[in-house]
Amino acid sequence: MTPPIDPRIRQRRVAIRRSEGRRRLRWLVGALVAVVVLVVAVALLHTALFSARVVTVTGAHPHTGTAAIVTAAGLRGHPPLISVDPG
Repeated sequence: MTPPIDPRIRQRRVAIRRSEGRRRLRWLVGALVAVVVLVVAVALLHTALFSARVVTVTGAHPHTGTAAIVTAAGLRGHPPLISVDPG
């Protein structure tokens, strides 16, 4: 049989366990918020809000038409800027 524990010690043990649980919960909520913010940012960057609307073609070879260059570069249809290859 275990000897009885002083009620103050028992209360302190419970308080420590609760504070550890709250600390874990804060870390978990913080990580979850960070993931949600990251997912929303990536989703926002892939919307039409951040798309290539105007394309200006300049270069030394005037015999290639602007439409052909825009099509070859994959810029037809206003792609998201994050997906555009500047090369």
